[in-house]
Amino acid sequence: MNDVLKIAVEEYYNQKKYERENYGQCYAAFVKFFKDFEYSGLKDLFNNVITEYDIVHSCMLYCQSSKKVKGVEAVNRYLSAIDLFYSEYISKLGGICCPALERGCRNKHLITNICRNLNQELEREIYVPIDEKELACLHTIIDQLNVNNFYQYGQKVICELLLNYGFKLNVIVGLVRTNVDLENGIMTIKNRKGVYKIKLYDEILEHMNYYNYLQEYHNRTYFFTNTKGEKLDSNSVLQTVKSKFSTESQNNITATTIALNGIARLIAQGLTVSEIMRITGFEIQKIVDVSEYLIEENDINKIFCEKLFNY
Repeated sequence: MNDVLKIAVEEYYNQKKYERENYGQCYAAFVKFFKDFEYSGLKDLFNNVITEYDIVHSCMLYCQSSKKVKGVEAVNRYLSAIDLFYSEYISKLGGICCPALERGCRNKHLITNICRNLNQELEREIYVPIDEKELACLHTIIDQLNVNNFYQYGQKVICELLLNYGFKLNVIVGLVRTNVDLENGIMTIKNRKGVYKIKLYDEILEHMNYYNYLQEYHNRTYFFTNTKGEKLDSNSVLQTVKSKFSTESQNNITATTIALNGIARLIAQGLTVSEIMRITGFEIQKIVDVSEYLIEENDINKIFCEKLFNY
């Protein structure tokens, strides 16, 4: 066992533990993960050994052992702890540049990667939006869908609704034609919480009008249908999009993972958890997970000051 990392972590933590006491278990997991690695010193370890893979799996080790914090909160805490150790201690030693840590490891791509790996082992799934790279891939796919095919174009519109409003899948598939007022741009949604009228963004309204124009089944019950004019199900709702996405990305995509980006948008716009539950139809846990995913822990004091004291 190489003790040089353990000594460095203990020295740093002893200086900071009064202000960051809850990081102790994070650093213990970090040291434990690398205890059997071979390296000649801290410079060798950080310059030549540590990779993004190691950060992901050392974080998973912490999350699996943590008793007080779970899910995205645990992931954020661990990555924050490692970021601070690297920026405040390791990088100041000089001659060290770790690609996995140099720009900060607490980023949306890495958090999503960790949560997906944890989902294979945890009893409760962690819900996080697709990352920026996957979101760009999704936009490319929906922009290339056949604009003369109502079924494919409908998937484009559905994705836009999910990304902007975060609707649960059953809200979309259960949307009846009479609940979409295309003239006034109002969509009436129904879920377990009640009935709500949603004002549609101009671009989405334009696309819904065009979809309605393309639709071959003018007497249909549901606004969005499959190729036979029947109600969509979980398999047919985004069939083309999911097929194309699976060839472009290592990960699969679902209506829920797309909708989580919509929830993130609603949170950013200042809606409360209760309001988001009513609009989207989602359960509180998914909304809380997305909220934790969006938190930048180092900036939390700044956020509190801005929101509570206006400075």
